[in-house]
Amino acid sequence: MIPDFESVAISHLTTRVTGENLEKEPVYNLFDALTENTEMKYHLERVGLTFFKAGGKLRTLFRGNLVDWKSFLNGSEYPTAQMIINRFEGNRFSSADKCVNGFLFGGKIYENGNVRHILYLPEIVENMLRVLGEQKAINELTKVFKPYMISFAAPIGKIIFDGSKKLTVKQTRFRIIRYCLHYLSKQYCRSWSEHDNPIIRLIDDYSVQADQIISVQKIDP
Repeated sequence: MIPDFESVAISHLTTRVTGENLEKEPVYNLFDALTENTEMKYHLERVGLTFFKAGGKLRTLFRGNLVDWKSFLNGSEYPTAQMIINRFEGNRFSSADKCVNGFLFGGKIYENGNVRHILYLPEIVENMLRVLGEQKAINELTKVFKPYMISFAAPIGKIIFDGSKKLTVKQTRFRIIRYCLHYLSKQYCRSWSEHDNPIIRLIDDYSVQADQIISVQKIDP
């Protein structure tokens, strides 16, 4: 019998200017993080970047001028520009990738190769500034942002596993239990690695509210 649990704890790696009151602030999806009153929006405005939503996409203004990220696809920063487009506009395979994500288990999640690079600056921030040639801004912001792990309760019906977007709630519970058994067996054999930690994504437009936050931990890698 599969127990009917309604939520599961997710561990999310983030970089913030300060850890004060993080447990009282939502964990926004990407679009909201760049358009709501957040510290990331504030610091990007200081270097000339502002954003607005339009037709299911996120548009970028740099020093008052509309940025066409596709215009960078012919240059040396082609892969990075394409990543920005995928997140802000989507592509022919999927819509804009703006979801909150994290790992099923806590611990040293920053050791996972998929997220190790965001210990110093939010990935999308570094990507945009690099494509725009603003290395000085990257250096300055890297001194400001620090890494934190935020654990929050995610409703079962709002989570997605990579490659398995069509699971029912019951199937999702079953998979979580299987992952837990796998985790315990790995820990028992002392062979657990953060590379084994399952990645969890929330549905696109979902933002985590403050009352869902369980804990906040500053990371000193």
